[in-house]
Amino acid sequence: MSVGFFASLIAPASILPLLMTEFDVTSTAAGLSISAVYAGWLLFQLPTGYLIDRVEIGSLMTVSVSLFIGAVLAGTGMNGYPSFLFSRFVAGITGGVLFTASNQVVGEAVPVRHRGKAVTVFTASAPVGFLFGQVGSPLIAERYGWSVVFPIFALITLVGYFLFRRLSGEHAADTQSISLRGFFRTLSDRTVLLVSLAAFCTNSMYLFLNSWIPTFAADVHSLPLASAGGIAALIPLMAIVARPSGGWLSDRLGHRRRPVVIVSFLLSVPVFALLVKLVDETGFAVLLLTGGFGLQLAAGLYFTYVQELVPANVTGTSLSVLTTFTVGGAFIAPIPGGWLITGFSWYVACLANALLGVVGTVAMVVVTESAGVG
Repeated sequence: MSVGFFASLIAPASILPLLMTEFDVTSTAAGLSISAVYAGWLLFQLPTGYLIDRVEIGSLMTVSVSLFIGAVLAGTGMNGYPSFLFSRFVAGITGGVLFTASNQVVGEAVPVRHRGKAVTVFTASAPVGFLFGQVGSPLIAERYGWSVVFPIFALITLVGYFLFRRLSGEHAADTQSISLRGFFRTLSDRTVLLVSLAAFCTNSMYLFLNSWIPTFAADVHSLPLASAGGIAALIPLMAIVARPSGGWLSDRLGHRRRPVVIVSFLLSVPVFALLVKLVDETGFAVLLLTGGFGLQLAAGLYFTYVQELVPANVTGTSLSVLTTFTVGGAFIAPIPGGWLITGFSWYVACLANALLGVVGTVAMVVVTESAGVG
């Protein structure tokens, strides 16, 4: 389900020229087709978290998958660009269940000794979906047209949903459902907020790399655009390896989450400090491999960490707080990054991201270890 959602989310990136032609819009306006999904997800994540802790998960999945597929089909059948953007916004609302609630389901489906591995493998569905979306969208559009791209990815989600309902059984809400007062108390929980702050820093740094490295490679290292794009592709590819690796390493360390997150920052912060140094193409690629792997080593682990910090009846809410910070980081990271690059320099932009990593490291140093320690 999650792979289909993320493939649909990123699909416009590879077919922007087709959308620009179809709707007669600029490249900037066409890019809103990605931001609209993040906006819907971000605005509805916390209310969805409240529902996750009060409503049976299977019912939420049914509603969310239906809404997602309905929005996708409606969007491809609409003529006006505002209507298309609205359909993308509605599809984004479902991310709170298709990704966040799924994290909770996976975390509860396995013994604690395997939770780190299981949840981080699940969170790899995001980069896998991005890979499908980036590679598959132009291939599908070239043969069948752009309007077929999104329904095909929605079909992946639908297949996942039928398998989920067939194999998983019931996932009832906790018998002591969260009260409204408990909901707001969880929103201000210090440990949840500190882990969420670290996740915000990780995702902001990661999205800065994904958004600006091709331009950086061309401007600073004078690489041809094709070579710059090829090297930049190392970053999301590393995520598929790094996320499960973080879970495996954490479980090997006695189910301790904090040391792995700190190592993640210690690996990635120096990369931002060294990026502006003039190195050859091989050295540049090594830096990106290190940065991509380092940042994503912790990206999936945060979702295990938060589940182990709070009582069972508020895991959905705490995961929603975390996801709000994470999606928020993805939503805003390219904007201040571009402002710093244009207004100051690449050096200042990279230094700002290194400082963001320091903030994330401090947050993890002062936060408590999770209850999942075995």
